[in-house]
Amino acid sequence: YCYFHFITRIMGCGSSSDGTADQKSRGGLDFSPKKKGDFTATWAELSVKLPRSRSSEDATARKSLFNQFDPNGNGYLSLAEIDKGAREILTLDRLTDDLAPILMRAYTKAKSVGRRHGNKNDNVDFVERAEFRLLLCYIYDFFEMWIAFDEIDTSDDRRVTPVEFKKAVPTIEKWGVKINDADAAFKEIDTNGGGYVLFIEFCEWAFDKHMDVDGDANIE
Repeated sequence: YCYFHFITRIMGCGSSSDGTADQKSRGGLDFSPKKKGDFTATWAELSVKLPRSRSSEDATARKSLFNQFDPNGNGYLSLAEIDKGAREILTLDRLTDDLAPILMRAYTKAKSVGRRHGNKNDNVDFVERAEFRLLLCYIYDFFEMWIAFDEIDTSDDRRVTPVEFKKAVPTIEKWGVKINDADAAFKEIDTNGGGYVLFIEFCEWAFDKHMDVDGDANIE
């Protein structure tokens, strides 16, 4: 029983999807308006590439994957090693041109939760083997959030205006978050009061609301 057991109930962790993805144009996802809203192949490919479940098969795959990410065998993964492995081993950069912020948020979240729930090791700048499944969960989750954020950010300037947010309310409600007052919800998300919603602000709010973009049931 892992001290991260509670995490399997959050969004993508423990997803039961399987399958493979078709190659996208230009070797990655096309976030143009005509492509928005259809990421079935993305969820399938991520589920295959990120072995997050507690099955023996995924546990074996995670052990092998961690060893590939950790070529010097010291048992710790730096952010640079995670980035290198995500690109060269998992080829996640095929799925988006914005992999760096996804990995940064996943790394930061995994380390933060790890420290709060049982990992007392002093290596706070590294992901250890015990935290690796959590890291993979969060990589999936932040992919999910990035795609959702991009759906709402119709101007593609990496920030969401009040107008964009209001237009996206029906879509957000399809993702399981009921919004009764769009103005109040926007102010809740815009924690720095800048008049725009940034990606990290959106992520924190979406995690708190248990937003489900991929529509896949979570399992323990």
